[in-house]
Amino acid sequence: MQKERQIQYAKQFQELHHNNQLLVLPNVWDVGSAKIFEKSGFKAIATTSAGIAYSMGYPDGEHLTIDDLETLTRKITQRIDIPLSVDLEKGYADNAEQVKYNARKLIKAGTVGVNIEDGNNTERPYLDELSLMQEKIKALSELKKEIGIPFVINARSDVFWLQIGNENDRLKLAIERAKAFINVGADCIFLPGAITKESVKILLDNIDCPLNIIANPAFNDLKEMENIGVSRLSIGSGAIRSVLEHTQNIAQELKSNSLNTMLSTQLSYQKANQIFEIK
Repeated sequence: MQKERQIQYAKQFQELHHNNQLLVLPNVWDVGSAKIFEKSGFKAIATTSAGIAYSMGYPDGEHLTIDDLETLTRKITQRIDIPLSVDLEKGYADNAEQVKYNARKLIKAGTVGVNIEDGNNTERPYLDELSLMQEKIKALSELKKEIGIPFVINARSDVFWLQIGNENDRLKLAIERAKAFINVGADCIFLPGAITKESVKILLDNIDCPLNIIANPAFNDLKEMENIGVSRLSIGSGAIRSVLEHTQNIAQELKSNSLNTMLSTQLSYQKANQIFEIK
């Protein structure tokens, strides 16, 4: 991707977080899903680490390599004409300099946004030391200046996702982490998990930065999210899990000598080709 074009996309992506409209950001797992969401009219897309892992036959959690992610990033950006943000998970490294190096590879591959997270989904889930997360965000902020591309740093804390600590203390911990992330260069704060509308309002009142939440059963009214000031909504692995469930159903029916589910699709071969036609 030409640098001038990438800078333009980066600026567009930044602006989408500050225009008082909810940025509904579909999470894609391959080039085909990226193309479908682009053709459906979305202004930007992001990857889902879980979706990419599933599509390659692995569970979520950095089981792939940074080279795998770089290759996919390049393939997606070559086939779409909207901004792409990439989920870097924990940075594929345990130190800030390596995270910076890895992020540089993804920026060169065409992304204009990166997610960086602090959660460890182990038997006893925990968050990385705040200082380590700050070092990673600071390194990404430095990279932004070094390469001259204003990509979006979406700093994620898994306080709610992993249900860290006492329920009554989670809001306080999330706000503390968010403020610390902002102080070292985060452009957006991502707090995934089943968070109620009331809690989201408290977060918005205390975090001076665009807020990203994830589609969840506790609060899923998109219009109300926009009304109260949520900047960005991710769908996470929701779409690919739906696709995988459909595929599992087809597999089970085939074992039972049935083709009903597969043959009931309204997407013909010709229509599918039209989605991915090369212009």
